[in-house]
Amino acid sequence: MTAVSWPAGARVLSIGEALVDVVHDRAGGVAEHPGGSPLNVAVGLARLGATVQLASCLGDDAHGALVRRHAEASGVAIAPGTFGAIPRTSTARATLAADGGASYEFAVEWRPARPDVTGFDVVHTGSIAAYLEPGAATVLDAVGEASANALVSFDANVRPTLIGSRAAAVARVAEFAGLAQLVKMSDEDAAWLYPGRTAEQSASALATESGAVAVITRGAAGGLLAAGSEVVTFDAFPVTTVDTVGAGDSFMAGFLFAVVAGGLVPQLRRRAAHAGELHDAAHFAAACAAITASRAGADLPSADEVSAFVAR
Repeated sequence: MTAVSWPAGARVLSIGEALVDVVHDRAGGVAEHPGGSPLNVAVGLARLGATVQLASCLGDDAHGALVRRHAEASGVAIAPGTFGAIPRTSTARATLAADGGASYEFAVEWRPARPDVTGFDVVHTGSIAAYLEPGAATVLDAVGEASANALVSFDANVRPTLIGSRAAAVARVAEFAGLAQLVKMSDEDAAWLYPGRTAEQSASALATESGAVAVITRGAAGGLLAAGSEVVTFDAFPVTTVDTVGAGDSFMAGFLFAVVAGGLVPQLRRRAAHAGELHDAAHFAAACAAITASRAGADLPSADEVSAFVAR
């Protein structure tokens, strides 16, 4: 894996939910941690060395202050209009299973201010923010504007208890994928959205129908990259899993960091990238995800940690 550094002046905007995970562990303990996929992606990018802003929807309360401290401690700037749009910051109750996997119950309100997308090289969104109204329509409109000048990244990150019917979710994924140049989902997301398809079939269909590069992660089995008719696989790094909280977001952050630092944004924006040339980015992202899975909570790594991990 080639070492990369963030180009001067490059900026990322992550749009989406930031909330507080109330985590119930296997021993009966309870802890509160800032979370939400777009927040995690922003934090992961900043820890790797990127310049990142988060546009979200938070209350002026103790949970909102916890999210702010967490984001700013990692170097994430908070977009204007993020605070005060809702009375209480959203929460997610996460219960950890014996294998480290997490299940969630959400208390989420999503009414963001319309984010300013000008001046960003990359605009990322996904997860609850892409499905839950009334904010999802605001996000779709902002992403549509951003697509004229920025690389748009979308993580499907399906939460079935929050997003309504499968048909509505599939339609919304298609809308975002049609505006994005990079679409990511897990194999569990793909199986829920497209039952009866293999992960390879879902990746190929997404890439063919949207023109975007499609990435499907498969946990310890690695994942797939599809661009046009080309599909390549990438491996995961073997680790002892503590839990999977934030691992997918860590992959997303690592992948975005690597494609920007590797100078691949122009090819992606022209929809001219080949799956093979993105393999190194997926390898870097897989290392980020493995580190996060090897420790408790959504604790995303720094660039130095990733370098040390792959060099071991």
